Amino acid sequence: MEYFIQSKFVRLRTCRHKFLVAGDDGESVKQSSHGHTKKAQWTVELINNKPNMIRLRSCHNKLLTASDEPFLLGWTGKRVLQTVQTDCNPAVQWEPIRKDFYVKLRAAQTGKFLRANRGTPPWKGSVTVDIPERRTTRKWVLWQVDILDADVGVDRGLWPRNCKSLQPATNANATAAYKSSYSIMANEEPRESSTASSSEDEEDEDRSVWSDETEGVDLPTSSSSSVYKVG
Repeated sequence: MEYFIQSKFVRLRTCRHKFLVAGDDGESVKQSSHGHTKKAQWTVELINNKPNMIRLRSCHNKLLTASDEPFLLGWTGKRVLQTVQTDCNPAVQWEPIRKDFYVKLRAAQTGKFLRANRGTPPWKGSVTVDIPERRTTRKWVLWQVDILDADVGVDRGLWPRNCKSLQPATNANATAAYKSSYSIMANEEPRESSTASSSEDEEDEDRSVWSDETEGVDLPTSSSSSVYKVG
């Protein structure tokens, strides 16, 4: 929770260095390789009388929402959306839970966690709320928090300049230190320009081994549900 109290703007990064971004349609939420755009910036709003809860507002001035709508019929995951809701609606309230150098975001309404999915379409690049029941999917609900200064020009590709990352580090000084203009994490893939198309994200995903991508995908809750197979 302390990650969010000390910040006004944040980016959320998955274990595979994808970012939580607001879709251009003003409704969808997905993963993207391009963390230097405003779509990856989320405004942190603290909730009165609920010190352990936050709201996250997108660049479209909508709130990150854990809906009750199934992502796919018969599957456990629920859709994550940007919506206009009252501040007291539990669907837009999230509880950050620290896990080592990461956080998990638990939806107040359902108790499920914000999850960055992997696999082939329609799972690829999707974000849902779910409970990871398999060991291989537990890291899918872990997020790194990048704290952004209020004046950061993320729309101009300057995000490393005014950002300090709460990434895993071997000492406290490394965690607290500001990044220089070019000090991106050593194990992070280079970012493309903000003008790159979404198809580039798909190409990045396709370079991964399919068996690794689909390992641990939760099975349908109903035996009658469709099963996706390799063509």
